Amino acid sequence: MTVQVFIVDDDDIVAHLIEEVLTRNGYLIAGRAVNGEEALRMIPKTSCDVILMDITLDGRIDGIDIARMLATTLKIPVIFVTANFDKEILERVKMPTTFGFLTKPFTIKDLVATIEIALFNFKMRGGTPHLAEPKTHTPALPKEPVAVSAARAADTVKHKKETRKTLKDLYTYGLDHQAKGNYDAALQYFTEILKNNPSDVAIWAEKGDVLYKLGKSEDALCAVDTALGIEPANEYAICKKCRILSDMGKNMEALVLIENALKVIPDKYATMVEKGNILHGMGREEDAFQTLDAAIAMDKKSGYALGAKGRIQGELGMDKEALATFGRALNREPKNVSLWLDLIRIFEQKKNSHLALNILQRALEQNPENEILAAKREKILHSSIPG
Repeated sequence: MTVQVFIVDDDDIVAHLIEEVLTRNGYLIAGRAVNGEEALRMIPKTSCDVILMDITLDGRIDGIDIARMLATTLKIPVIFVTANFDKEILERVKMPTTFGFLTKPFTIKDLVATIEIALFNFKMRGGTPHLAEPKTHTPALPKEPVAVSAARAADTVKHKKETRKTLKDLYTYGLDHQAKGNYDAALQYFTEILKNNPSDVAIWAEKGDVLYKLGKSEDALCAVDTALGIEPANEYAICKKCRILSDMGKNMEALVLIENALKVIPDKYATMVEKGNILHGMGREEDAFQTLDAAIAMDKKSGYALGAKGRIQGELGMDKEALATFGRALNREPKNVSLWLDLIRIFEQKKNSHLALNILQRALEQNPENEILAAKREKILHSSIPG
């Protein structure tokens, strides 16, 4: 008999993702509610075998209150889901119908295992859903004064705005540490964001990139695969995965992935750039430049595709060509620090400190407050001074 799951969650993206995952794993979705009123009205009318209950919901009552009210008339195992775990929540969820607890972010394996164990334990205790005391009515919500209700709604809106602002700050801090090479710190910021927003594709992709930089290749691939599980055709996540595979020496696997992606998302210059990088890694320079030129033709405004071509030219010892290509890129994006650093790195690696410092000076003229460029200048100056 197919297991039916009822979902209570007010986040459309997360709920849709859970529905998709459960359906792929052979479960039926008995229904979904976004708040207490809907849950109390809908669940008694279903034949669900288990309830996935998000604790933090819009409205007057949270998921724990809903479960407690349902337990007065129904006998259905509940699995609580939350991004915020503390001792108070742990004490509140201790009730006879609690059969599981998931902390966001969680994996597909965690979700399926928790459901199966909950159903097994429920059955071992002699439980059969919906065979509690006869239902005479749907549990009613306690009445609340209009003024109190309005104040609570205003607090909810304010909390959501503050949460969005906090997540944006965390993202900025994470990217900043990532750019500076502080990968452990960046990982902490990205992980914290995913606790509150486990369906953020870009953050999963960034987390994968950071994990790879920390030498955790398998964890990195797992992170980007999570991103692609949420949004299979996401160009950013696809490119991140290809980059990780290429760095691991799995160029053919990366090329197959990017070729398949281009069938689904054609005319995307970032994907074309990634293909060019992969071909370069395979030693197919002519094909790489042909692909990058096609990307440059698509990319009329940014210096992204031009920068990729310039990097390869620099690696191949084509210094004059690299300077010209980066010049075109920086004419488009004079404040793009990544482009400046890539150009500087070419001549830094060739021990040409004089030219590297000249380029750095121009970069600092465009970005006078940039700490990364300033630190790079000090490093080159220090290394170029005879010991």
